[in-house]
Amino acid sequence: MAGSVDSGKSTMVASLTHGAAGRPLLDNGHGSARMAVFRHKHEIESGRTSSLSQQLLGYAEDGALLLIRQGRQSASGPSCEASKHAHAAV
Repeated sequence: MAGSVDSGKSTMVASLTHGAAGRPLLDNGHGSARMAVFRHKHEIESGRTSSLSQQLLGYAEDGALLLIRQGRQSASGPSCEASKHAHAAV
């Protein structure tokens, strides 16, 4: 995803790729959702992401959102696990 500074890219990505019970993570209107994608201390302190990341968004055959926890990527990590369960991935 690309866009200008402070346009909500990290909040959108966090809302779509994190959450619980098949429901997306909701934001409080002040960027609370983006805390889920911050990776560095300076990002938390400044409130702005400054690193590239990869998030997987998967869907079940019935269209339900599959929320797969993201972490450090590996051949047997979350992306591989998501591909086993997702009918479609974005």
